[in-house]
Amino acid sequence: MKRLFMIIIYMAAALILINACAAMQPKQKSPEWVRKGSGALDVDEGKVFYGIGAASDIQKQIFLKVTTENRARSEMAKIIETYVALLYKNYMLSTMANDLSTTAEELHVGRDLKSISRATRQHATIVDYWMDSTNGTLYALCKLDLAAFKAAIDDLHELDPKLREYSRNNAEKIHAELAKMENQAF
Repeated sequence: MKRLFMIIIYMAAALILINACAAMQPKQKSPEWVRKGSGALDVDEGKVFYGIGAASDIQKQIFLKVTTENRARSEMAKIIETYVALLYKNYMLSTMANDLSTTAEELHVGRDLKSISRATRQHATIVDYWMDSTNGTLYALCKLDLAAFKAAIDDLHELDPKLREYSRNNAEKIHAELAKMENQAF
């Protein structure tokens, strides 16, 4: 009986010691891009769009990676769609201010903006990964910088020249407007 009591005491002391050691280990710090999240951001290297995807509880590493990448690209698509919708709204407001008979042009511009969305998403790339060791979640960062966005617009030869010029000239302004909208949402 005395021996059983001593074993219990030793086990309790070992558990306390293990918990104390675990508490002393520094917390894992996630990269800044994980903490900031998806959106239109102004970072050290300039104005960018970030799409962040995350996945966990997938046993095969390749499937975990592909799922995370697909989710990051999906986030990027949402951001680009929002950006292009804002671009469209601003473009239409600027053209309607000059000419109120632009309704026929709206359909053409709408088609062009869908082309911009597709082309710019193709320029977005996965540039980083991070694994949270506390819960096994893998994060992927999909990035598109504003320079790549402008280059994609320049490559769209079927794009209306006025829309191309407006998009190129107002890309930074619209980026800032989207970033401001996102900050207000939080």
